[in-house]
Amino acid sequence: LSEVLWVMVMRISLSWQGYVGSVVLSVIFSVFAMLTISILLVMEGLSAFLHALRLHW
Repeated sequence: LSEVLWVMVMRISLSWQGYVGSVVLSVIFSVFAMLTISILLVMEGLSAFLHALRLHW
């Protein structure tokens, strides 16, 4: 999942060069970090939900 997110998001910013490339890289990295944290939180939430569902079964 991390490699897919890297290819889809970070490779876009690494193709730019110069000063514009550094600005694009910083913006895209913030998007990459937010998506990574969001995916981890959703996966952890689903894990906790399934565990609670199993305990209430």
